Amino acid sequence: MIIGLTLANSATSNAINYADIGLSNGSTTFFIARKTPVPPGGSVVVVGVEKHVLPTGGSIQVTAYTTTGLDAIATIVEIT
Repeated sequence: MIIGLTLANSATSNAINYADIGLSNGSTTFFIARKTPVPPGGSVVVVGVEKHVLPTGGSIQVTAYTTTGLDAIATIVEIT
């Protein structure tokens, strides 16, 4: 279960970074946000209020539009 997901822009330039965020069930990716802007020196909470449950073999996919300066911080709970 994904409790929280935050993207942070740590680039040294003064540019906005963009990212796509998706959840995969192992064969198909379902996007929960596309071309999400992350301001310079700032952060964006992508998952915070709602919770997302991944199936067995599922994954979180964050695709950045730049090669540096974007950090993803996830809080997850494994249910066994």
